[in-house]
Amino acid sequence: MLLFGIQVDTTTLDEPSIEEESGEPLAIRRVRNHHQHGRRQLPDHLPRIEVAHDLADDQKPCPCCGEMRHRIGREVNEQLEYLPASFKVLRHIRHTYACKHCETTAIAPRIATAAKPPQPIDKGLAGSVLIAYIITK
Repeated sequence: MLLFGIQVDTTTLDEPSIEEESGEPLAIRRVRNHHQHGRRQLPDHLPRIEVAHDLADDQKPCPCCGEMRHRIGREVNEQLEYLPASFKVLRHIRHTYACKHCETTAIAPRIATAAKPPQPIDKGLAGSVLIAYIITK
């Protein structure tokens, strides 16, 4: 990239002279990626309430060998909810379990995740109370 015979991409910025000429401090802006797919994250400043969803005790034993399965992970989904005069984010945490015995004996591992409670709108961010508030207002 040449500009007036000077290679622009290799020259360093003279920040003090730029700030003096403009009369304000030099601010570098980050270029936003306009090709983001999916939803944006809910704002971090909203308080979070964690709601844990676990397997029932009768579902924790492995159906193959009868050994107790161990927790191996979790799925976290956030949902925007309205509580009178405030917004809160419900973090639905669904624990995932697997059987160590079946894994070590080369039997297909039996993995189970707690069921998600029914939602008013599938894959939606709005909770039932927020939807009811919007409808009645």
